[in-house]
Amino acid sequence: MIYNDRHWQNFFDALGNPEWSKDPMFANMRSRSQNIGTVLSKVAEVLETRTTEEWVELFRNAQIPATPIATLTDLLHDPHLEEIGFWDQRETAMGTIRFQNTRNFFRGQNDTVVVFDRFRENLRKYKRMPLGEVIDMSINEMLTRTIITSMTAVLALVALAIFGGPSLHGLSIIMLFGIGIGTYSSIYIAAPVIMLWGVKRGEEEAVPLKPAGVNR
Repeated sequence: MIYNDRHWQNFFDALGNPEWSKDPMFANMRSRSQNIGTVLSKVAEVLETRTTEEWVELFRNAQIPATPIATLTDLLHDPHLEEIGFWDQRETAMGTIRFQNTRNFFRGQNDTVVVFDRFRENLRKYKRMPLGEVIDMSINEMLTRTIITSMTAVLALVALAIFGGPSLHGLSIIMLFGIGIGTYSSIYIAAPVIMLWGVKRGEEEAVPLKPAGVNR
């Protein structure tokens, strides 16, 4: 999945930086989002020039997350997802149900990683901007993505809780609670922790933020 600026640059480097890659619409996340239809259309044209196996090898060499998915079974039995314990399963009256491990919902790890990745990019781009302002800007830039992602999952789980019957009701409620905790931590906990730890910028030493009321 070509997502952040680093992935896109690696993608262009692997292609030999074709002329169309220099178009301003590919410059950053905002411009790509504003021109998402054109961007996806261009990428689709490029993907038709090689086989799936060739693209998977290219993406992996370029450190871009990629795996061939042709059917739902491929996704459910993806080796990487199996290795990290992404999936869990439960026996119900309807049979065996395979679902995302609830621990992944509580961690909110995907949103946190995305926010931190944007923070890292902005930290390099705005070297003289105060740390707090860089963190605020990074969170604001990714806020729409975080809300849309969370609400999409919430709508699906609400439908499961209402119409899924007794066997899925409890699981859906747990996942809804986990999404709430994960989203809250990504916005209000994960990023501010950086302020407490401090960040090394260039030759400067990391300066942790002292909690209120601490004099030394």
